[in-house]
Amino acid sequence: MKKIRSFISRKDIENLKSICGKNGWTDKKDVNEKYLTEERNFYKSYSPIILKPNSTQKISNILNYCYNKNIPIVPQGGNTGLVGGTVSGYVSNEIILNLEKMNKVRELSHTDSMLTVEAGVKLHQVQSIAKSIDKFFPLSLASEGTCQIGGNLATNAGGVHVIKYGNARDLALGLEVVLADGTIINGLKKLRKDNSGYNLNQLFIGSEGTLGIITAASLKLFPIPYEINTILLAIDSLEKAIEIMNELKKLYIEKLSALEFFSNFALEIVIKNIPDSLQPFEKYYPWYILIDIEGTKEKDKNYNLIENFLFKNLRNNIIKDGIVAKNLKEKENFWKIRESIPYAQKPEGSSIKHDISIPISKISQFIDESTKKIFKVIPNIRPCIFGHLGDGNIHFNLTKPINMQNLDFEKYQDRINKIIFDIVFKYNGSISAEHGIGLLKKDVIKNYKDKAEINLMKNIKKIFDKKNILNPGKLI
Repeated sequence: MKKIRSFISRKDIENLKSICGKNGWTDKKDVNEKYLTEERNFYKSYSPIILKPNSTQKISNILNYCYNKNIPIVPQGGNTGLVGGTVSGYVSNEIILNLEKMNKVRELSHTDSMLTVEAGVKLHQVQSIAKSIDKFFPLSLASEGTCQIGGNLATNAGGVHVIKYGNARDLALGLEVVLADGTIINGLKKLRKDNSGYNLNQLFIGSEGTLGIITAASLKLFPIPYEINTILLAIDSLEKAIEIMNELKKLYIEKLSALEFFSNFALEIVIKNIPDSLQPFEKYYPWYILIDIEGTKEKDKNYNLIENFLFKNLRNNIIKDGIVAKNLKEKENFWKIRESIPYAQKPEGSSIKHDISIPISKISQFIDESTKKIFKVIPNIRPCIFGHLGDGNIHFNLTKPINMQNLDFEKYQDRINKIIFDIVFKYNGSISAEHGIGLLKKDVIKNYKDKAEINLMKNIKKIFDKKNILNPGKLI
């Protein structure tokens, strides 16, 4: 790849301002701060200007100019990522191109069950737009109030409904993408089937802005579930959680839409640190499972089936306790617990976080082996474990011991990461499940991914971006 420039001239900046037009950029330090502050404060970002174009054509013009001038660009959505994928200044003086003004709805079709929006539309807005025509967009994340659909696709976000609806890539019918040289690829389609060649859209989904900038997407919509039954179960082992999951899959097949799990420590810190959080049971248990089951008009039949399931498993000592949410308030409290876990960790001090995936059959062994090895390194470490049981995605987070200083704890990060990643590799898992690679894992991914795959990824990058101007230094 050709070497990118290590500086950006004042003339280049003025030309880029001109391309973006009035209100399409900012170079004020106080305004820029929110675009330069990374979610976990691991990386200090720098950019002489934040570009905020409001049309695909302007993005095309920006990239064409930067390509010809060898100026690197970092695409940025809601800036909610956790792996340093949207920070600048780590290869050269990259310029941040933020998509927040790409926020128009282009098409909405009840008949086709699809919605076309620009990349800067926030995820919760996509959900609301779908609801306006009595449809459901199932991607749901804790950051949905601020993350943008372009970033969700660029990182192939997962969320809580993967067990039924799949990851972000499963929800995209088509994409509009601008390549490194400014070429616009218009792949926006309504089609559920299209076998007319390579599926180029799937290359861009999960590529973290290294192959092209996603500017718009056509998304699949679904019927709104008639009713959602939310259940919280208390259990004493993850082996029993797997038993419950397998039984639920048999009972409910396509109606099982969420299956989350979290540890007792995760619940305790939510109750402690998140205002108005309610302890759901009279006592604490080692593990909890949060379940959503989509119901039908036959409410009594649905409820009776769930009750029978609970009574049977209580008698057999598979579950220790269980609650079916009786109303919206209870349902919201259950989900508030699960979604607040990342925020509840912050007051507890530094944490070393891992977004990994493990074959479902190996989850219990993985957690048992990992925690034992970690405790040998730091005896009083506090594991905060939660995730998506239905697809094997585990957030294996480790909170510092109470009496250890943050900086002292952070010195263990590389050592702990190697322990966890080695065990993930042993169980044929992935060191990144839904957050991506970014800067955080780019130096270690080569140790856990097949060399032929890495080389193929590098060759694909060269085809799409031979000058390496798009999000340089990230992913590979």
